[in-house]
Amino acid sequence: MEVATRYTTRVMPSEIDGSIFYTSTDVAEACGVSRQTIWRWRQYGLIPVGRTRRTGSVVFTQNELEYIRAHAGQLDSRDFAPVTEVYLDNAASTKPLASVRDAVSRAMDIEFGNPSSAHGAGRRARQAVEDARDQVAALVGADRGHVIFTSGGTEANSLMLRQCARVGYRRVITTAVEHSSVLEHLDALREHGIDVVVLPVDADGRISLNALRACVVDSETLVSIQWANNETGVLQPVHDAATYVASLGGTFHTDAAQAVGKMPIDFVSSTISAMTITSHKLHGPQGVGALIAKSGVRLPPMQLGGSQERGRRPGTENYPGIIGFGVAAEHRLATMRNFARHTRSLRDMFESRLREGVADLRFNGIKADRVGTTGSVTISGIDGQALVAQLDARGVRVSQSSACTNMRPEPSYVLRGMGLSEDAAYASIRYAMSEDSTFEGCTRAADAIIECAIALGAKPVSEGSMRSRREVP
Repeated sequence: MEVATRYTTRVMPSEIDGSIFYTSTDVAEACGVSRQTIWRWRQYGLIPVGRTRRTGSVVFTQNELEYIRAHAGQLDSRDFAPVTEVYLDNAASTKPLASVRDAVSRAMDIEFGNPSSAHGAGRRARQAVEDARDQVAALVGADRGHVIFTSGGTEANSLMLRQCARVGYRRVITTAVEHSSVLEHLDALREHGIDVVVLPVDADGRISLNALRACVVDSETLVSIQWANNETGVLQPVHDAATYVASLGGTFHTDAAQAVGKMPIDFVSSTISAMTITSHKLHGPQGVGALIAKSGVRLPPMQLGGSQERGRRPGTENYPGIIGFGVAAEHRLATMRNFARHTRSLRDMFESRLREGVADLRFNGIKADRVGTTGSVTISGIDGQALVAQLDARGVRVSQSSACTNMRPEPSYVLRGMGLSEDAAYASIRYAMSEDSTFEGCTRAADAIIECAIALGAKPVSEGSMRSRREVP
């Protein structure tokens, strides 16, 4: 998705006390509109208000310029429509692209076939699956032979973990903040004689590499560390950990479901042995994912009954889902830079707006590197479930934790693992932007959160404090 569309006029910023700002004239020129239009958009709350100088003029940061460019480009699009629902639960699932829906529809209609059949329709479907395999491999810098299609991220993690003892692993090292599809294997692994080590995380949600180095790692060790956390977006030091494990002959697996498509990945040249990815986190269909595994990685069959996916995942392939996954992967590879810029700008603006409205809040993991899409905020003194419900009634979709654990009446184990109290974990919500998120929608969502949180007992930021935060010399 192009953020700036045709609004790419270059403008020169001004430096004020060491910080870079753009004037209203600069912004108007960059967007191809008049200063009066910029003023009107500000009054209607459609764009950032900027910073008011003591001289009375208004200036904008680089990020704010990008927001305004995005808004101008959106108004120019034929697809523009007023926001009725704001979906900020993209860490749970993203809406399939129109091109993905079209490809899935064709696979179920005029291009229908079983990839395992020997006739013409089967050969056509089989070739389409292999083309999708190439598309998915290209997204993560892998070879087509590395891609094993599964029903999603949970099954890919299970393929890697559930029969460790059978293939010769004697030790599994993981973290306290993994996805439930990893953590829920641990008791069963212990019952099969596997030595399980769970690394703690610090207040920002990151492991210590020294804690990993203190563990026994050898050729009978499998280390599984999630790349980007599904609740906070916090990135683990995966490359450093993988290199250390590989140097001792161990196997390193990462659940990259929340990282893939949000940053460049070169699987072939990395020391990562295997990687879990899934389609529905990058605007592909639900119910299809992949385990990306290098040759030599020990993988027992998921089940018995066929030769599909090199015998690792037997059973008739989810042909329409795989085709849609390939289309989504190809699209994200082509647009990743703009996607990253777009989502990070929206996420940062959204968090800045919350800071200006609510006094006592904490962004979880904000001191660590995070993917640009996802965040988690704790708002002191509120009931997070009540906040989610009130926002839902207003058409704003956020969650409290992972979709796989969100229905449980208990606080997020990820936040508890980061040291938050039970009450603080209950007072938290998760949000995530994606390709179809807009400035208008994110602004509306932030304002709704502020209003609902204050109604539930959160402390508002005073008007004087808000003015001082926005004002620059």
